[in-house]
Parts: sequence; structure tokens; C-alpha cells
Amino acid sequence: MNKKKLLLILFLIVCVYLIAIQMVSIGKTEVLTVIYGKEFDGVHNDSIEKSDYLKVLDYSYDKATVYYVDRNSSGTVCSYRKDQDDCWKEIKWKTVWSSSGSTSNMIWPYWWDTIFVSLKKQ
Repeated sequence: MNKKKLLLILFLIVCVYLIAIQMVSIGKTEVLTVIYGKEFDGVHNDSIEKSDYLKVLDYSYDKATVYYVDRNSSGTVCSYRKDQDDCWKEIKWKTVWSSSGSTSNMIWPYWWDTIFVSLKKQ
């Protein structure tokens, strides 16, 4: 094989790999949202006034991370933990984008945060 074919094949492998990572991450988020999304509709406290839609980024028996979007103003990632009464309690939140200006915790695409969170746990 000549160098051009080898570089083309290597480039295509890298592109397919990057697209596969994004598709798996988005697919995981969509599946979690379908299964657990109703548990978090309206659960958020004062951190969010209203939301147009939500996406469940991560979910386990006692912890969850949810991304809320109000199309007119902001996107917010909220972390929840179950309390003794088996109810979801908001433990932290951060605005990742806002129409009123930039935020210091800008994360886009929204699933990117779950990759970094899982890497920090290890």
C-alpha cells in the first residue's frame, strides 16, 4: 500500500471512531431519558423556573444527573440523590449556557459533561 491509501484509511478509522463515541453517548442519554425521564419532570427546586424538555445524562439507584433546557433562557445540569424516603433531592446544579450571557461552566454538547464526570470518579 502506498502512503496516501494508508493515510486515508487511518483518517477514516479515526472519523468512524469519533462518530461512534458520539452516537453511543447520545444513544445512552436517549435511552435513560425514555426510561427514567418522568421521575424528574418537575422535581427541580428553585434552580429552574420552567423547562421545555429534559435529558437524563446518568442514572443509578441512588444518584442521577439531569439536563434541563428552557429554549428561551438556559440549559442547566442538576445532580440528584435519593433520600431516606426514596425521593429525589437536588444536591447541586450548574447553568451550562444562558441567553443572558456566557457562563463559566460552558459545556457543549451536553453529554460531554458525563464523560468528564465518569473520568473524575476513577
